[in-house]
Amino acid sequence: MSNQKLIPVPGSLRAPLPGARAIGPADPQARIEVTVLVRPSQALAAPDALSASLPNQRRYMSRKEFEQTHGAAPEDLAKVEAFAHDHHLDVVEVNLAGRTIRLSGTIADFSAAFGVELQQYLYEGGTYRGRTGHVNVPADLDGIVVGVFGLDDRPVARPHFRRLPTDGGPIFTANVTSSFKPTQIARLYDFPSTATGAGQCIAIIELGGGYRASDLRAYFAGLGIHKPRITAVSVAGGHNRPTGDPNGAD
Repeated sequence: MSNQKLIPVPGSLRAPLPGARAIGPADPQARIEVTVLVRPSQALAAPDALSASLPNQRRYMSRKEFEQTHGAAPEDLAKVEAFAHDHHLDVVEVNLAGRTIRLSGTIADFSAAFGVELQQYLYEGGTYRGRTGHVNVPADLDGIVVGVFGLDDRPVARPHFRRLPTDGGPIFTANVTSSFKPTQIARLYDFPSTATGAGQCIAIIELGGGYRASDLRAYFAGLGIHKPRITAVSVAGGHNRPTGDPNGAD
């Protein structure tokens, strides 16, 4: 497999961050983890199929049904695993429903496997490990691998929040600088007071910062609401990292 012609993965083209410059090669013996995303076994259903009916009229797939319908084909993941072993990469996790396979290895082995050159870059926010050009895969993985994530660790996601300007500004008056508690919003919109959320699971994607359990206890106590069970789930190396910055993403 290592002698096959390499094919660029569509959508993987990268250029340096604006103003960034390469300051040297990434440590070839450093170990990193990389996630490979493969194609779904069947085309994903259009979201309009669900939105055309009311929530209580919809039929939702079970996790197992979703895995069987839209997960990865086992043979596709097996090909990626064989490719990984051929390039001295370890398989850390295989997720059929998520269509991902997580690999671990040295930067040297990953660079050879995917035909990339990883450099350290200096930019206004610090340094990052990056690449230019495409990620590449052998011809027998062309069309199977649709994404490779983690070779490049430049900051991509960022929190989106808005702060009032410190000078108030001409458009900010006393009427718009006041805030409301969720319980007050619920009363304003006549939200059912008997709704408890029991049996529901809500995922919130956080792109920075984090939370402290003590802050959550104080927050829900102030609302007079029982604190729900909250679990931090690490995705692709992200972690719950509260900064304590009142103007940050915590």
